[in-house]
This record gives sequence, C-alpha cells and structure tokens, in this order.
Amino acid sequence: MRTQVTDPAASPPTEPYQAKVLANRKITPEGASDEVFHLVLEVASAQVSLALDQSVWVQPPGRDENDRPFDLRAYSVIQTEQDGAGHSLNLTFSVLRLVYKDLFTGEVKRGTASNFLCDAKPGDLIPLRFQG
Repeated sequence: MRTQVTDPAASPPTEPYQAKVLANRKITPEGASDEVFHLVLEVASAQVSLALDQSVWVQPPGRDENDRPFDLRAYSVIQTEQDGAGHSLNLTFSVLRLVYKDLFTGEVKRGTASNFLCDAKPGDLIPLRFQG
C-alpha cells in the first residue's frame, strides 16, 4: 500500500518516516539578510508516493515551554525522484531560516522547525510525516 499525499484537511498526517539528509546547502549569497537552504532528503520506503507541490510535515525533536511536542510544520516539495527499484524516494525542498525580533520584548527568536532543517547535516535523520 502506498501513502498518497492529499489535502491536509482531509486526513491527519501519518506516523513519521525517518528521512536521511542527502544534501543541505545554503543558496543565498553571503551577506544576504535572509538565509535559504536547499535540502534533499531520502525516504527509504516504497510505501510513499508524493507529487510536486504537495507537502511534507516536519516535527522538530524536543518540547516547547509547556512541555508539549513542537508543532508540525509543512514544507512544499519542489522535486521528487523515485530510485530505479522503487525502494526509496528523494524529496527536494527549500527552507527559509526564520529569525525575527519580537516587537514587544525585543527578544530575537528563531523558528524551531526551519532552524532544525537549516542546521541539518548530510546523514542526519529528519522525521517526516505525509498526509495519508
């Protein structure tokens, strides 16, 4: 059975698949005000089928200040490639590193999911969920 990714409102995300980071490179020039990273992840499962512009969901490890798991964040897939034998799927997407200053406190805050992905190294495992 292959998991077909559908509209997020139609069904909850699946249990996580462990995706291996194959590549993660910064694509913005040095000195740019924002950082955007281009990631390629491998999902070693023939159970996943995904189309362009559909989303994968990332739940960073750890817990928030209320001891709850961090929220899932969706990222649009810009390229997919199934290996020749159909045993794995490579997913490509880009991530903007979220860093902002809180207007009320002046505190610099970092997006949990975006920074988790932007800091990932080749070989790291990323828990991904798909709409099932």
